[in-house]
Amino acid sequence: QAQGNASTVSGGQSNEALGSIATVGGGDSNVATNDADTVSGGQGNVASGGGATIGGGGGNQATALFSTVGGGGLSDFSDPMSGNRITASYGTISGGGDNKVEGIYSTIAGGHSNHAATDYASIGGGFANQIPGAYSAIGGGFANIAEGGDATIGGGADNRCSGGFATIGGGNVNVAGGLATTIAGGGYNQATDYAATIGGGLGNSAHGRYSTIAGGGRTDLEDPNTGNRVTGNYGTIGGGGGNQAGDDSGDGNEATYATVGGGRENKAQGRHAVIAGGQNNVAVSSGATIGGGSLNEAADKATVGGGFLNKAIGSNTTIAGGQENRADGDDSAIGGGSGNETSGHHSVIAGGVGNHAGGYGSTVPGGLSNEASGRFSFAAGYFARANGDGSFVWGDGHDKGIYAHGDNQFVARATGGFWLITAIDGNGVPTQGMMLPEGTSAWVPIGGPKSAVSEEAAAALETLQRENAELKTKVEILETRMASLENLTMGKAAEN
Repeated sequence: QAQGNASTVSGGQSNEALGSIATVGGGDSNVATNDADTVSGGQGNVASGGGATIGGGGGNQATALFSTVGGGGLSDFSDPMSGNRITASYGTISGGGDNKVEGIYSTIAGGHSNHAATDYASIGGGFANQIPGAYSAIGGGFANIAEGGDATIGGGADNRCSGGFATIGGGNVNVAGGLATTIAGGGYNQATDYAATIGGGLGNSAHGRYSTIAGGGRTDLEDPNTGNRVTGNYGTIGGGGGNQAGDDSGDGNEATYATVGGGRENKAQGRHAVIAGGQNNVAVSSGATIGGGSLNEAADKATVGGGFLNKAIGSNTTIAGGQENRADGDDSAIGGGSGNETSGHHSVIAGGVGNHAGGYGSTVPGGLSNEASGRFSFAAGYFARANGDGSFVWGDGHDKGIYAHGDNQFVARATGGFWLITAIDGNGVPTQGMMLPEGTSAWVPIGGPKSAVSEEAAAALETLQRENAELKTKVEILETRMASLENLTMGKAAEN
């Protein structure tokens, strides 16, 4: 029936055009109740908003001013309220079933059981997506919620944007909870503070302002506490698993700009601290740096290049590598090796095993079990002990300790003899200098008169000179043979 002024019912059955200029094109049991409402066809559709339009389908309702339902209808034929419904002016539902628009100028393109509850919202499709936040958008997917204003979810499942201007590209069970936060994808990720970003991965948490996690995730898929975490403002984690940039104080300003490149279970807990990679490394204080390795620790502005179980504890200390080395003294350095320790400020151990530089400005260049405990002392070789300030101790291969008990002493042990060489010949053979032979107390001049030395020392010198002469002869023979071989080779080449 066409009961309204200038209303039209073109066909079908049980259709009603009750408002002025209302139109029902056809179908069954359709109603256009308000002025300028239109139902083109379908069944059981109701346009009642004034200027409302329903293109077709079944069980759809356009009850607000200038609202539009393109089609679609009941998702459950036993439930008359499971069609598409618009209750806000200028709302649009293109199709699908059981979709609901309650905000002005909001749009649902299609899908099932989607809900645009606020103004200027947009849902592309999918199932059970919800927008409580104004100006927000969901492209599709399942059970996504955009509750912050101007939030965007591209797709995926069970994602939630609760912060304004937040974005989730996709994935599942991601939460962008802070203002202007971003999660590109992955699963079970959380970006909770202002402008935090997560690229993807599993179980990562960006809790600091302007924090970033590129990817990575849990080291144990069943344990939600094993993903990457940024707890400090401006912190960054490139990837890996179980890493932390920031401390556990709950204050994002305590450990700002901390960085972990990757690896496993590394913790950069100081301001501007950096861990490039590795496993179970800890940069505990401001400016600390660890390049890699495992179970290393760096404190205040200290650096550990790598290795295993190294600890750079003192301020501005450095351990390049090795294992189980410890730098306690401020500004001290260990190049490598194993079990070395610098407890003196400005002390250095280049390498070796079990060395200790305990004095201020002391040095151990290497070797085994050496100790430089005096200020500006030097110990090298094997079991050398430089206990006095300014002392220099060098030990040979014997396992008995050699000591400097006084200050500014030079102590050296070479039970095989000492050589001081001032000149050599063309083959590198010593020709001038002094030698202290094994077991003697008298110096022998290399190339000097025999009358000035003991018979024992002279015999040692003769042996040395004889060996040098034999070596020189062997070198000359070798050079002659090489020349002959070269001439022979050149001759054959010329014949060819």
